[in-house]
Amino acid sequence: MKSIRIFLLLCITAFTIEALLFGAQAPPPKHKVKVSSQKIFKQSQGYKALRAKQYDQALREIEKLLKHRKNDPYLLKMKGIVLLLMKRRDEAEKNLQKALEINPKDRQARLYLAKIHLRNRQPEQAKKELYFIIQNPDPSHYFEDKAQRALATIEGRMTPQPSKKQKRWFVYGTYGYEYDDNVPLKSDLDQFKINVDRNANRFKLQNGFSYDYLENRTKKFGISYFFSQSLHTDGLYGFNFENHALQNYANYFRLIFGKPTTMGLKHVFSHGSLGDSTFSSSNSFLGFASIQFKNNLAFSLYDNIAVTNFRDKGVDKGVTSRDGLYNTTGIMSTFYFSKKRRSLAVSYEFGYNNTVGDNFDARAEAGRVTFRSPLIEKIIFETTFSAIDDNHYNFASKPHREDIRFDYSVRLSRPIGKWFEVRAFYSYTKADNTHAGILGSFSYNRNILGTEIAFRY
Repeated sequence: MKSIRIFLLLCITAFTIEALLFGAQAPPPKHKVKVSSQKIFKQSQGYKALRAKQYDQALREIEKLLKHRKNDPYLLKMKGIVLLLMKRRDEAEKNLQKALEINPKDRQARLYLAKIHLRNRQPEQAKKELYFIIQNPDPSHYFEDKAQRALATIEGRMTPQPSKKQKRWFVYGTYGYEYDDNVPLKSDLDQFKINVDRNANRFKLQNGFSYDYLENRTKKFGISYFFSQSLHTDGLYGFNFENHALQNYANYFRLIFGKPTTMGLKHVFSHGSLGDSTFSSSNSFLGFASIQFKNNLAFSLYDNIAVTNFRDKGVDKGVTSRDGLYNTTGIMSTFYFSKKRRSLAVSYEFGYNNTVGDNFDARAEAGRVTFRSPLIEKIIFETTFSAIDDNHYNFASKPHREDIRFDYSVRLSRPIGKWFEVRAFYSYTKADNTHAGILGSFSYNRNILGTEIAFRY
């Protein structure tokens, strides 16, 4: 009996222990809400010291927090920012890079890292950080707008990236006076030498407006209208040319192989008239791409195709028709220096014309150099030299005609206030023509000089 009682006692003890261990459920542990590092820092003495510009104390407080929260991306970022404010750029860069390795989408860290790259004269690295922010915008667009403004400063706004508040419409115009000696021809045949004074004085009027109807940080679509009119003051009223142009344009911005690239397409319908009669109508399509290889070097490629109808000036297909397809392809390289205050652009163009009746078919080559630089009192100096070889291999009265032309121009411009600019300009053209037709071979010199005022609002 004693052994039975001992056995029962052991069983009861075992069941009791089992019930205590497994049968009863322990109360669930209280859930600890993790407080963010940002909140902890903003409640610390380090944040107060940072706002008071006491950077040494702020740095010590951040390092204390990092002992308990090692490799915290927010605290690493704040440490990098404080070190940058203390002008310890190398240490600041290491901490910001480490923060981005943990949290690559931290736009604030990338913005400060871009500042370090700029101060280290590394604009390409800075632009990569800024483009990341633009292509991954924050909901409030705060850091995106800051990145846009920074890019505008670095690139001289090569690619328009307006802020959200900037208006989408513009009105613009140019009003000026020109003196033109109007191409006095000099034939090598005495009986056809022209002694009549063909000098011209004219006023030029240009007005237009544009509207960007669809726009974001990488795309822009818009429409514009442009009107121009020339008014002669002497007997050359027949040369009072009037032109209307309606344009649709689209620009697209993209980072290609780490390089900022802008691509675009424009369509222009142009209608010109002399007096009461239509002179020409045309549809042209311009496609272009521009890539910035370095901070001070940009490269552009473009192609313009125009289908033109000269109306009653081109109906005689056997002799005079110039209606047809006009195509121009060009490449241009622009070099910026003196902190982008000066630039030198070099371009080459090849043109091909295919006309009805083949009379004005032509192949043309042109080289152009443009230099732009500021002078005293906000005056901008710009000069351009170009050489053009226009080869009409099928011509109306002869099987061949070739024009060799040299152009040189100078322009001075100065802003007046926020919306206006005044300009003075001069251009010189020298042409030699090898066409030994009824007028013989001829050459001419042409001089144009004038002044104008332009506005954009």
